[in-house]
Amino acid sequence: FLLPLMLPPLVPLGWWMGGAWVFLLPVIVWGILPVLDWLIGADPRNPTAVEAKTLEADPLYRILLYINIPLVIGLIIWAAWVAQGANPMMFIGLALGTGLVSGGVGIVIAHELGHRHDKVDRFFAYVLLAWVAYMHFFVEHNKGHHAKVATPEDPASARFGEGFWAYFPRSVIGQFRSALHIDRRRTLQGVGASALIAVALGAAFGPIAIAFFLLQAFYAILQLELVNYVEHYGLERAEVAPGRFEKVTVRHSWNSSHRLSNLLLFNLQRHSHHHAHQGKRYQVLEHFEESPQLPAGYLAMLPLAMVPPLWRRIMDPRVPVRV
Repeated sequence: FLLPLMLPPLVPLGWWMGGAWVFLLPVIVWGILPVLDWLIGADPRNPTAVEAKTLEADPLYRILLYINIPLVIGLIIWAAWVAQGANPMMFIGLALGTGLVSGGVGIVIAHELGHRHDKVDRFFAYVLLAWVAYMHFFVEHNKGHHAKVATPEDPASARFGEGFWAYFPRSVIGQFRSALHIDRRRTLQGVGASALIAVALGAAFGPIAIAFFLLQAFYAILQLELVNYVEHYGLERAEVAPGRFEKVTVRHSWNSSHRLSNLLLFNLQRHSHHHAHQGKRYQVLEHFEESPQLPAGYLAMLPLAMVPPLWRRIMDPRVPVRV
């Protein structure tokens, strides 16, 4: 789980090298790492009960999350500053690289911390989400998505046959509306916090910084929604009574135990266990054979989801028979 620490420095390195090197991190993440993830393969092993108890008590795993926080925020601030003098190619490359970090590292950590009961952990979850203009995710994900997952009532659960580009606006708008319904005050506070960050960056570095902040946030959100799409595509909980659904189990989320991508994403791909037992910390999430299994890790599945015909050809036959 030290691997995510390697990602933020690659953005300024690509900037310093100049030219097309500004796309260094996107090329590594979407070009090289999926191949390595496939070559390294899956690791379905689970910790024993004794090992899990030791892992949960080890403060190092919490410290690792905290170390990433200033790196993510610091990168956004630095990139917003240097973006002022960038040509269009450099600007886009810088935004994509920064958005990969703020989404692929920042939002993943915010998701983990947001499920904790500790007030400090939850505060930092809010902070990270404010820097990608998606602070309402904390409200909707915890109190909406986890209760309604794999049902027609959940905007973040992709329906069978629904392409990502149809799902994306439905999910974004639906989650924001849900968050407003669940906690209007906190949701609007999140909008205000992100607006304040954007204005502060603009005041400090110039108006280009605001455009940069919004573009990197959009790319971070795009990644989050790709993950949401992949995690529950086509899976449904049985309706046991009008408006009532069966209990969430490990069968209602797609699972992947590909080793490299799980290390980079703090075991996010063991999503089946997370939904069945959402209080479990990332270092003790388990692999379940009865969960529907993705053919590859997220590093390969997220780009695949952006091509709906190819996605459906590969994934539709894998969706469990719906009763």
